[in-house]
Amino acid sequence: MKGILVGVNTTDLELEELQGIVEACAIEVCHIVTQNLEKINSAHYVGKGKLEEIKMALDFYQAEVVIFNNELSPSQYVNIEDYLDCIIYDKTYCILEIFNQRAQTKEAKIQTEIATLNYMLPRLIAVNRNLSRQAGSSGGLYLRGGGETEQELKRRNVRKRLSDLNKTLKEIKKTNETKKVKRNKSFLKQVALVGYTNAGKSTTLNLFLEDEEKLVITKDMLFTTLDTYTRIVDINHHKILLSDTVGFISDLPKQLVDAFLSTINEVKEADLIIQVVNGANPNFEEEIENTNKILKQIGAHQIKKIYLINKVDLVEHALIVPSKYENVIKFSAKTKEGFNRLIEAIEDKLFSNEYFLKVEIPLEESKLINDLKKQGQIIKIIYNPTSVYLEVLVNKQLFDQIFKYKK
Repeated sequence: MKGILVGVNTTDLELEELQGIVEACAIEVCHIVTQNLEKINSAHYVGKGKLEEIKMALDFYQAEVVIFNNELSPSQYVNIEDYLDCIIYDKTYCILEIFNQRAQTKEAKIQTEIATLNYMLPRLIAVNRNLSRQAGSSGGLYLRGGGETEQELKRRNVRKRLSDLNKTLKEIKKTNETKKVKRNKSFLKQVALVGYTNAGKSTTLNLFLEDEEKLVITKDMLFTTLDTYTRIVDINHHKILLSDTVGFISDLPKQLVDAFLSTINEVKEADLIIQVVNGANPNFEEEIENTNKILKQIGAHQIKKIYLINKVDLVEHALIVPSKYENVIKFSAKTKEGFNRLIEAIEDKLFSNEYFLKVEIPLEESKLINDLKKQGQIIKIIYNPTSVYLEVLVNKQLFDQIFKYKK
């Protein structure tokens, strides 16, 4: 299927993102139309002259679908379709299609269906006209859980379905909260990988993992990860919880922010954020700023952060990162360039006030041994007839108490 992109008041980065999203939906982009407007046309989104230009491009390229960079209102859908006589999509619709295809876990599938139904509810007439038009074409998109005919949607009763889904999601979140409480009782530091979709977060996480069964999926495509994947990893003598989170894009549609807020909110609980940035993107600074806006939106902007400028192996010139960004590491998840620096930076941010010791403590010092178990991080423990051997991470106060037992 061939498609034409339409961008109004958009940047090069946003158009590049939109093209990637559309291509992920198996649509070949054959032409791009842009326009700058002081005010969006309430009836047709673009001006009448630009609409005629799009119509001519449809005929010239023999395209079947037009995709708009921002969310269209129901009336705009209908008006544009009547004028152009073709399939009409917007950015949100295409992202929802990708999410429907990629969701793996029960939680992700439910969140995606909720977002899909909330998007479709006010657009049933417009979307179903599009779906009817698609039926006679050689290909096209569909939305599982949302892409039925109007009659099927009526039978399912969309509002009832949304209510049931939200109840189920609430139960899943309750279960996840219980698991999270247990996990937090381990006193392990939590580190979150955040950033744009396809910036290399999953590949970075996998660098820390030795067990192949624990590796997360990595593919050169948008929104590979729709869930938060957390793994226990070793940083020299320290163990941390390292999480790979759902990828961001500029102007993430509201339905998707709302649907995945619980997933994104896990970032707020992190002790450290590693913001993975695609350094091969000429507009990487815009990428940083858009991610920072989302972090501020969820209240995670005050957490300690490392800027991990990834894919430097793809940059032919000297990469210059503005000095306003602190704690920057130039990095390649592919070649491991900068990986040792990343480990050192994590240690510095999280464990600068912790000390590793090997000690052998007499059994009569039971209170001290219990304090170590409660307040320290035990790496290794061996019980002997008259003593306990420990390899442990402790704060300065405990360090001073046990130093005399150092092995």
